[in-house]
Amino acid sequence: MTKVAVEEKVFDQMFDCFDKMEFKADEYVPTEKDMLIMLDDLPKYLPFLIWIDETGYDVEDDTGQKSMRDKIRKVVSYSMEMISD
Repeated sequence: MTKVAVEEKVFDQMFDCFDKMEFKADEYVPTEKDMLIMLDDLPKYLPFLIWIDETGYDVEDDTGQKSMRDKIRKVVSYSMEMISD
């Protein structure tokens, strides 16, 4: 999996932006097909995946949503390399 370097300052700015956004991910998760596209260009899509992880929530039913959200969490945690300012 591709490692993506993210400066702490940029990471903090993302979260500030997420807090100000009107729209949140809520129950949304990408399809398997869309996830594969995002993984092929992870540096481009990593902020979007972080947004989904941070502003979304799991649903109780077994629709595969929780499984995809778990995949997103793994991708974010394994692919992001934090760089100190």
